[in-house]
Amino acid sequence: VSTTTAAATAAAASPKSKQKKKKQEGSSMFARRLRALGYPVAGDVNVTDVVAVRALIYWLECNKIRQLDEAERVTLAHTPDSGFYDVLSTYLQDLDCPLPCDAEDLSEAEGLLPVLGWLISRAVALDYHDHAAAIRARAMQGASTGSTHVQLSSPEFRETLETVARDMGMMVSGDVETIALLRGITRNLLSRLREQEMQSSTDAAPVMSIEEKLAKAPLGFTTRDKLVDRRRPHSAPAVRRPHSR
Repeated sequence: VSTTTAAATAAAASPKSKQKKKKQEGSSMFARRLRALGYPVAGDVNVTDVVAVRALIYWLECNKIRQLDEAERVTLAHTPDSGFYDVLSTYLQDLDCPLPCDAEDLSEAEGLLPVLGWLISRAVALDYHDHAAAIRARAMQGASTGSTHVQLSSPEFRETLETVARDMGMMVSGDVETIALLRGITRNLLSRLREQEMQSSTDAAPVMSIEEKLAKAPLGFTTRDKLVDRRRPHSAPAVRRPHSR
């Protein structure tokens, strides 16, 4: 049994096993959004295959992002495998990608996965912008008929949720169901509201007792005894008179 367990552990740790796992992660993380965008092979994105990665990015650029002119897209599409990640790094910098995009990082699945996620999210946002008028028209039609139904499965709603989550500092993964993401955002908002309430109560001025107020009130006269008067402001208006015989 121990021999079998050791063999299974070794197999799981092998480079081929890790490569297969990364391929599965890429397919599951991006499949929903790529399917919504109309990518032909949305369920089979192999992030360890430079040919597949190049095909995906070229398709996103030509059909959704459209950052480059046609001549520049040829370079993106036909650069040899050995120099593709250098070209991709330049492309990402042109897009002002906020993630690390050095060619060396992009050549590894760990560095490529978040960048692909960012590119796909950008493509979804731009696609929504291109069809915003039609989306608003459908929304207005729904409002006129009294319908307030929200399509949880729509890429527009998903993209909006992901944007809100990132603005709140939350980690967003493509394999998280939309309803689970919505619940997470709700919990985060409630937690922030509770923290603000607690902070407001902490920052509020403390309520002084009558004894404290009297202790801090000006004496209103001088006793000419420095030991008595040292904590009393002599310039305060006279509010009390000394007892006289």
